[in-house]
Amino acid sequence: PELLQLFFDGKQREDAATGAKREGIAIAVSGPGMEKEKFLANKSVDQGTGAAAADAVRRVVFEWVLSEKIFALSYVTASVNSGPGSG
Repeated sequence: PELLQLFFDGKQREDAATGAKREGIAIAVSGPGMEKEKFLANKSVDQGTGAAAADAVRRVVFEWVLSEKIFALSYVTASVNSGPGSG
């Protein structure tokens, strides 16, 4: 599709090797005429901040050459995006 909505969601998870908690950002797109959304990536970020999540999403958008097609953003309300002091 020529127009896409970008979805992303952050979830904390434990690193299997170190036990440290990391933020994982799931990224997908959907658009007119698509039967279902297309999963693009699941990126881990060192810091669970809005800036780190935005950078991870931006990189995926440019890797997939989609920057000219994105017309809307949607994110699940999580502390990485909208929490007090970190949004």
